[in-house]
Amino acid sequence: MEKTKYYSHKQGTLPKGCRECVKGSKLVLFITGICCRKCDYCPISDQKHDKDVIYADEWPIKNVKDAIKEAELISATGAGITGGDPLCRLDRVVKYITALKKKYGSKFH
Repeated sequence: MEKTKYYSHKQGTLPKGCRECVKGSKLVLFITGICCRKCDYCPISDQKHDKDVIYADEWPIKNVKDAIKEAELISATGAGITGGDPLCRLDRVVKYITALKKKYGSKFH
């Protein structure tokens, strides 16, 4: 186990997505607060929990155009898909990933 300069530890080489995330160059795309699991320890805030809302880097958004605007503002090199359970809105996940890849190309992580 090796200590990193990001106040954490790692074993082996960090994956590309993790390296981009710790640099702050990834868009955090919260697809939905909906999740069927209902875990008692769920860390999602009350404003998102069990609500079908979309956020880009903690900003509420309404559409793909808003997500692309936030990606531009932070010079994103990739996106992390999160939520309650993003797979509850698989069509939305595909729509946003497709739009981001179309805008930024195949190297967008």
